[in-house]
Amino acid sequence: MANRWWILLAALGATTATAAAQTSSLYQQSAQQATSRPAAGEEKTASASTVRSMVAAPAPPKKKFTKNDLITIVVAEQASHSSSAQTTADRDAKIDAQMKAMIDLQSLANKGQVKASNFSAGTPAITGESKTNLDATGANTRTDTMDARIEGRIVDIRPNGNLVIEASKKITTDEESYTINVSGVCRTEDVVLPLCTIQSTQISELTIVKNSTGMVKDATGRTWFEKLFSKINPF
Repeated sequence: MANRWWILLAALGATTATAAAQTSSLYQQSAQQATSRPAAGEEKTASASTVRSMVAAPAPPKKKFTKNDLITIVVAEQASHSSSAQTTADRDAKIDAQMKAMIDLQSLANKGQVKASNFSAGTPAITGESKTNLDATGANTRTDTMDARIEGRIVDIRPNGNLVIEASKKITTDEESYTINVSGVCRTEDVVLPLCTIQSTQISELTIVKNSTGMVKDATGRTWFEKLFSKINPF
């Protein structure tokens, strides 16, 4: 009799353990979906909300952006420019003219008569020659690289959801300082969450302005006289 009770208790424990294992499985499907049968002509599909997996991570919830939210702009820009020009021009001009007749103004004023004037000192004449040669050559080669991370903010949200962003950064070391200003428009889908970062290559209407001041700028920059002279250079 005692052995029968032990057998019943063992069977009951095994059934309970099996049910617990099924409910604690890593791949659990709802009992309703597992037992339900599709109607005639209806295709049975699994719902992602009823299937759990440690391999497939759920998609993060979409962030709702508002004005003045902070956003990090990763600037990685490279630009190169090269141009050259050469101009050659020659111009020759000559003039050789003589005045053979002219109205006598004195006779016209005193007597009201129109007659030709006599050139007692010789016929007036003009002779000239002009020659101009221009030979100019110019070349310009420039390569710019900029890498920076700038914390900005959302200044406006357009009706289609695009974000208008601006960022500014100023660094001063001893007597040298530089300022970077970045502005543009980006899509919310291009913002990487949860760090809220955006690449500069994914920004439309991108504007980057970098200004520097200090001894290096003063030593390599042109003076105001050189700039003025290059504008009004008569040669």
